[in-house]
Amino acid sequence: MWNTSPDELKPFGLRARTTTPLRCTAEHLVSQQDGGKNVAGNIAAACWLCNTRRHKR
Repeated sequence: MWNTSPDELKPFGLRARTTTPLRCTAEHLVSQQDGGKNVAGNIAAACWLCNTRRHKR
């Protein structure tokens, strides 16, 4: 995952275009609509692609 710029993954031979889905996002473990709180214990780092796929299920 990258946080500031997709260029952070250049040393690994990945181009910015292919790394866009790997952007770091905050994921609520228990969604707020299900009563989850916006606190550190309920938030985990997840790549944008994983976060998006999880919400589609």
